[in-house]
Amino acid sequence: MLGLFQVEWTFPNIEAPGYLHQIHPGLYEEESRRVFQEGRAAFMRNWPYAYLEAQREGSPIRGKVAISALRRTEGGGKGEQFEVSSPSDGVVLRVLHKEGVAQAGAPLLEVGDPAALEVVADILTADAVHVARGAKVRLERWGGARALAGHVKHVEPSAFVKVSAMGVEESRVNAVLDIDEPREAWRALGDGYRLEAKIVVWQAADAVQVPEGALFRRDDGWATFTLESGRAILRRVKLGRRNGDVAEVLEGLAPGDAVVLHPSDKVVEGARLVAY
Repeated sequence: MLGLFQVEWTFPNIEAPGYLHQIHPGLYEEESRRVFQEGRAAFMRNWPYAYLEAQREGSPIRGKVAISALRRTEGGGKGEQFEVSSPSDGVVLRVLHKEGVAQAGAPLLEVGDPAALEVVADILTADAVHVARGAKVRLERWGGARALAGHVKHVEPSAFVKVSAMGVEESRVNAVLDIDEPREAWRALGDGYRLEAKIVVWQAADAVQVPEGALFRRDDGWATFTLESGRAILRRVKLGRRNGDVAEVLEGLAPGDAVVLHPSDKVVEGARLVAY
């Protein structure tokens, strides 16, 4: 390996091998380029010029740097193999480097434990402010026969911008969720699988609910049409919490009232309707 080493600064508390201190004036740029191209060079860019500048008269690091061909470690020749140990147990999820020279520090594999699976859901930041650690979660449409129960582990502190399917830039943040079901219930789930998560941010017993599609603005409030004796009756309502699918009704409706979904302009007070 060829390189420009500042031994005193780079290795202040480590006794560097003696061959790092050796200067080899016979190593020229062409030879160093060949060694570099073979993957045996740690530092190459302009080293001949940098070396001459470092050794010039008056240089504060004169005599403190060296250019050296490093010794080959055991193995590593053509056809030889190195054993690379994973820092943790698990299974291989992805092979990131399949062929060619791997630079120092480059990731080779992704290793994970399928039994320690987490769910990451990106949610709007406007909704994330209502999500509390430990909140209940319902995981749906993952391919299993029923929904899975879980809870919010944490919401990440930094948001990001994501373009929606409608082409709108949205500010979102990742919520990390844990699955509370036994492993046997979701063993078929794997890394990168898709599912839908519903996070409970508020709940109330015996709340009167109405579909959002039955609501419309009237003056400065909300209203809906109920079906009574075959006719449309306008009801003004006072709403509480909403989730995009249903709304809590505080006043104006009673449990069991039939409402008109998505009423057109033809639906007016007293219009005759047929339920189907």
